Amino acid sequence: MPPSKTADEIRGVLDALNLDVVASYFDQDDDEIAPYVVCEGVSVTAFNKYVGDGEGLRIPLRFLALDDGRIVIVELPTTVHESTVRNFESKFLRAAGNDDEIAQRGAMTARRAASPKKEADATFGPMRSTLNRTPLPARRTVADWVTLAVEVGRSQPWASLEEAAQWWCNYSGIQYILLLKISATGIQMRYALYDIATLGTTSANCKWNVSTTHRSSASCQCRNTKHSTMRRLRRSLRRTAQFFASFQVELRGHYSVNRMRNFDEYRRNTSAFRALFFCFILPFPCLIVLSMVDAAPLAPPSSSPNANYMFWIRDSILIMLLTRAMIEQISINVPGLHMTDMQRLVPSVAATLTDTTYKIVCSSLIGFPLPFQLVFGFPIGLTTIVICFVGFFGPILKRDRVLLGELIMAIVVINCQILLTFVYPIYFYGFQSVGENGQTYYVILLPLIKILAKNLISGALGTKYDLLPQIMIFNVDVFNALYVSSSMQTANSTTTTFVIIMLDAAQALISISDISSFMRHIILLRRKIPNNHPLKSACFVDIALQIIKEDDHSVIHLDSRRYSSAVAVLRRKLSSESRSSDPAGDANRVVPASTITTRGVAVMVTSAVYPASPKEGPTDPTRQIISVFSSEERKLFVHKTAQVLFTTEFVILTEYTEVIGPLIYSAASPLQQSVASSFKKWRLEIEKRLALEIQREQREQTGERLNLEILAAQAKREMLLAEKEGYKTKVLLALSRKQLRDQGVSEEEIDRVLPVNSNIAMVTNEAAAVSSTTVDSPDSELH
Repeated sequence: MPPSKTADEIRGVLDALNLDVVASYFDQDDDEIAPYVVCEGVSVTAFNKYVGDGEGLRIPLRFLALDDGRIVIVELPTTVHESTVRNFESKFLRAAGNDDEIAQRGAMTARRAASPKKEADATFGPMRSTLNRTPLPARRTVADWVTLAVEVGRSQPWASLEEAAQWWCNYSGIQYILLLKISATGIQMRYALYDIATLGTTSANCKWNVSTTHRSSASCQCRNTKHSTMRRLRRSLRRTAQFFASFQVELRGHYSVNRMRNFDEYRRNTSAFRALFFCFILPFPCLIVLSMVDAAPLAPPSSSPNANYMFWIRDSILIMLLTRAMIEQISINVPGLHMTDMQRLVPSVAATLTDTTYKIVCSSLIGFPLPFQLVFGFPIGLTTIVICFVGFFGPILKRDRVLLGELIMAIVVINCQILLTFVYPIYFYGFQSVGENGQTYYVILLPLIKILAKNLISGALGTKYDLLPQIMIFNVDVFNALYVSSSMQTANSTTTTFVIIMLDAAQALISISDISSFMRHIILLRRKIPNNHPLKSACFVDIALQIIKEDDHSVIHLDSRRYSSAVAVLRRKLSSESRSSDPAGDANRVVPASTITTRGVAVMVTSAVYPASPKEGPTDPTRQIISVFSSEERKLFVHKTAQVLFTTEFVILTEYTEVIGPLIYSAASPLQQSVASSFKKWRLEIEKRLALEIQREQREQTGERLNLEILAAQAKREMLLAEKEGYKTKVLLALSRKQLRDQGVSEEEIDRVLPVNSNIAMVTNEAAAVSSTTVDSPDSELH
């Protein structure tokens, strides 16, 4: 907690204090509630300067104390507390019998050298006209002379009252100090009267009285018992409502000033058609990408992991997209890292490779496919991302511990999102396992899971209110909407479907009623604007931005607003129950304020002093709003406007996911089937074309073989014909020589007329063999 060392800083912290949170803290049945720590590191000088004369303080000084450099709230005004003070004043003056001689100084601001200023609940002293009064004490006037100081406590611990008595016993002129401790019902009282004989010492004449006060008749006691029961019932109902409201994360945040300005600029420069158009087309890009990924052909699951290479390619694409989205979310949550494109890309690729490799190895050892395939490799992928971040930003994170804390919380947010991938499938398995009657009650777990998941992420994000809606809605509510659709589709009865619809409607109505509650404050404040003022008919956002432009304190107040989480409320409730479990011990137990941090006290977390917002130029005097509202009203108007915008964004995004989620769910299956069918047709067409091309190539290859065979046959035939012609020539030559020889021509003359044949003997033999065959039909001879 940053120290508040100046009076202005203390004033900023006190003005930014959420009194509803403080009131809920003190709204306990315990008679001793530890002080509420507002801020630390406050000096006595700064505290006294802030207090001034005690006028105009947001919380009266009599309910404040400075304890070891910490400003604490010891009590808040209640009916029992204030009525006790007033009754004591009137009865004391009446019992004194000389009330005209006693000055009733009320809650006077008392001063002591080198000590924090102090106010009692009631003070009394002499008047100027009081007879026989002693001389004035040192450094005192009649106006600030207090002889009796009364400190009243309702929830204030007795030890805290004794510390107040110790302060007064050193006050010059004090003679008596009375401590009164009243029970919550106002019918029991513990008191101590100190007679100050020596300044600085408390010689106590303590008396105890535990009885009904000013009630003697049985009817009054019965009536008081009845009223006490009703008060307890109302208090219990109010505390229960506050406890359940603390789980509504849409009530624990507000728009920052920059976000309000950006919203106003977008509202002025963007048409409604453009905004609605983008709301309509927003889901389709991711839906198309996922459908295309799912349409990729896969091998049978019975095949080996290596045979399912397309499955691993598809899984790698999905992991790459998820990892890239997570790293982008980290860069937004921790802007101080100043991540480059390369620093975003490298962890995504590395995590995808390690994740896919790890799952391939595990599927080879365990079996394919792996159960819970998506979440099985998340630990390895997340570890890889952490290693990459250590390599990139290790030196920076080592120097800047705040940045390291932000990075750790961003990783915690991602782990919360990953946890949903385990929780919702387990829920859906249980929903399908229970019977028809069990589903009607089992479905109530859906809103409980959503509420717990939102509170978990909200606690991790802390005060980054501008990031809460989109991170929470597009993770928790998208999951919830998808599984609501799944539950409705698989429900076995219309009663279960009706219960699901009514639960969603109830959550929407609660959020809308919260917006209406915020708007009531804004409407009441707008009525104060004069009719002739230019901003009379302006939008409340414009009025809030005008206040921000004119009043820097409203910016500081808005930026320092903090909200109690459900965990803190539950911790205080458990702490209160543990203290009230031993009433006998509580009656005599003294609890000093220095031990309040161990008793579950809620500490007001405030930021450092914020610089004044830059002025945008001279403000038109006719548009000035600072003179219309008081300082508190301006802060309230800006805060409620920021809360309305924050809660409205939550409601709109929630309802958007409630509507668009089932539409995506109902459109995903037909779209995936259509894409798969188109992809199958395209694949079949490609396969058909490939088959035709192969057939053509085969035909071409077959034709070439046939041509070669034909050419070979033709060549063989030509060779045979050539051989046939050779045989014919030889036969004719042999016949011619035979005829010439028969005619008596000599051999010399025959050799001269006919060519000489070295193989004439062979030809003669062949001719003799074919002499009986017809020379005109050589083909038959050849065949």
